[in-house]
Amino acid sequence: MSAAVIVGLVFGFFLTLIGFVRLLRDPGAAWMLLVGMILFAGFAIQVDRVGNQSNHTWLEPLQIYRAELYLAFGTMLFVGMLVHVSKVRLNTMPVQGTFLLAIQIVSSMLKFYHDGAVDAAQTLVFALVTMLPVMLLLPLMLKDWDDWTKVIRALAFAGFLWGGATSVQVVLNHRELILGWQNRFSGMLGNPQGCGLYMAPITVAAMWLILNDTERKYRPVWFMVLGMMLTYSAWTGSRTCIAVTALGMVFVLYSRLGRMAFFLPVILALFYGVYQVALSFGLSTEAVERLGSTQDTRGLVWGVLLADAFENPILGSGWKNTRANENSYLVAFGAYGVSVGLMVIALAVYSAFLMLKVVRYRRLLPRGKKQIADLILGFNAMYFGGAMFEWFIISRLEGMVIYMLIFSTLTKAMIVKLDAEVGWRAAFDDVADEYTQPHENPYDQPYDQPYDQPYDQPYDKDSSVSTA
Repeated sequence: MSAAVIVGLVFGFFLTLIGFVRLLRDPGAAWMLLVGMILFAGFAIQVDRVGNQSNHTWLEPLQIYRAELYLAFGTMLFVGMLVHVSKVRLNTMPVQGTFLLAIQIVSSMLKFYHDGAVDAAQTLVFALVTMLPVMLLLPLMLKDWDDWTKVIRALAFAGFLWGGATSVQVVLNHRELILGWQNRFSGMLGNPQGCGLYMAPITVAAMWLILNDTERKYRPVWFMVLGMMLTYSAWTGSRTCIAVTALGMVFVLYSRLGRMAFFLPVILALFYGVYQVALSFGLSTEAVERLGSTQDTRGLVWGVLLADAFENPILGSGWKNTRANENSYLVAFGAYGVSVGLMVIALAVYSAFLMLKVVRYRRLLPRGKKQIADLILGFNAMYFGGAMFEWFIISRLEGMVIYMLIFSTLTKAMIVKLDAEVGWRAAFDDVADEYTQPHENPYDQPYDQPYDQPYDQPYDKDSSVSTA
């Protein structure tokens, strides 16, 4: 291990220690440890067809021990949750996140049958320690609407660290980051597809922050994150990654096209500049050209998953005996049978109705904060769309897992806050809009309250002076 890595690890340890100490005093500091969980969800080694490690990066130890590091950050959050247990309320847990936790609990029970008690216990403990504190601590820091932005920044800060670490390896030896004859980029993860889906929400979050974050001092960082993520996404050659990212961007940008028109030339110039630098370090154009391919790479795999599902529909075949994993909905039935499969379907159906509710509640958000709902809608579209091509819904350690825990909590907290400020009936009132709630600006009072300014008094025609 090089001296630079050791120095970096020591520095990271002290930052983590500071975050943990702050968490013990203030639950609002939970975002600092969330950055660590998101970061290590993006680490894994490449493994060849026979199970041997096939790459060696400058952060190889972190890739090897990704699960342990992710669990360590989750454990610190769990301890913080216990410290602030008097403030924690179970009714703040989001239903979407609870579904994910329930899927892991049921999966762990089935693992007793498929894989033995040790694997089952590991799954259960890992899920409880890493999922519960995220859903129970985050609501404690979501007081003002600006707190939603602070949580979203955690995604971009993690993306900045991950992208920076990846860029160092690009300079050292970019070949340790590519996979297959098409030289597709896999970053600090094990495969291009997973890497692309890890980056997609970070990319969309960075764009959202560029447009909506009021702290201008962070804007250069968000531009850097966006540039790195877009370039690396193209390098993955993953059509799923590009499609999911574009889907999320649609929701983030549709209401902000006016401002986007100003930033688009800057973003395109930044992307072109980073792309040219990447080419100089060996970016494979074959991977980029793959994005235009019309080859069907999923039909055969989905047929295999269906066969696995029908082979043992009650208890499933077990994760280790499942022959493919490129569809969350099908692999849930194939690996764990009808119980987990129906839970995944139920999660998707519930989320669809929840997003309809978010659409209704969007108009109740204060001016300048409606974009929170846009990002929530965009992420859910990315999550359930991407699940058609990857298995992350039933995973206990993937980027999309921690993302869903975060966004589901943001969604629940947003609805609860609006219910308290405005009332749930206002969301279903055809005349309700942002004027139905109080504003800090005295000139933005509701239309049914008089203004204090004398020039806004009703017009009295008898007091007018004729100039005829």
